[in-house]
Amino acid sequence: MKKYNILTIFPDMFRDPFSLGVLSKAADSGFFQINPVNIRDYTTDKHKTTDDYQYGGGQGLVMKVEPIHRAVKDIKQKQGGTRVILMDPRGKRFTQEDAERLKEYDSLTFVCGRYEGVDERVVDLDVDE
Repeated sequence: MKKYNILTIFPDMFRDPFSLGVLSKAADSGFFQINPVNIRDYTTDKHKTTDDYQYGGGQGLVMKVEPIHRAVKDIKQKQGGTRVILMDPRGKRFTQEDAERLKEYDSLTFVCGRYEGVDERVVDLDVDE
């Protein structure tokens, strides 16, 4: 079974699309499993803060490295590894070739950024592409 982890601060957004139509039938048959992961569950403060000001200045907020790193580490321990992909509008375009290449992995983890993106340390520590 293929496992797709989606790291986000809005996990409920990913439950309904995969519970309807053809995708729900594929999931019910055991073809794949969607695992929305709430990044806030990996914070340590009482407000469950996932964003911070950019180090060195700049406008806007970025996603903090600590909760994302903890979430990826937890998934890797539970699943024995996963390919981590950062979703970013500044990234490269997703193509059919990418889909063909990625289907070979049993587990994929998609990091969904927010605000002005993610702290660059997330890329350095956790992201494969």
